[in-house]
Amino acid sequence: MPRSYTPVINCPDRPGIVHHVSGLIFGHGGNILESRQFEDRETGRFFLRTVFESDCERSVMADGVAKLDDEFAMDWKLVPTGQPVKVLILVSKFDHCLAYLLVIALLSGLLLTVVLSFSHFLGRWLGFN
Repeated sequence: MPRSYTPVINCPDRPGIVHHVSGLIFGHGGNILESRQFEDRETGRFFLRTVFESDCERSVMADGVAKLDDEFAMDWKLVPTGQPVKVLILVSKFDHCLAYLLVIALLSGLLLTVVLSFSHFLGRWLGFN
């Protein structure tokens, strides 16, 4: 049964990154389900998040991404899709902002583990300016 993975990659921007990552996935019998990319022109960094399925073990895929790391100077992690993401939520003093973020996360199916929520109002109450 295919396993689903999400490599999260950021590296200096240059041609060929998407080609090599998608080629790695294809070369291991993978099928891309979703892919998003962003280039920050101010910093020259490229960000890529690709969800794919493959029959390969995670360690085999991680070894392949590690080889790309050498060529593209990547910061990366390969996580099983569906693993909750730990988040810190910073909100304004209005409690409806936090409620809105949590409801949207719940309704959209985002897998989040809220580690800490902090607001300006609470910070002032605790003595942080």
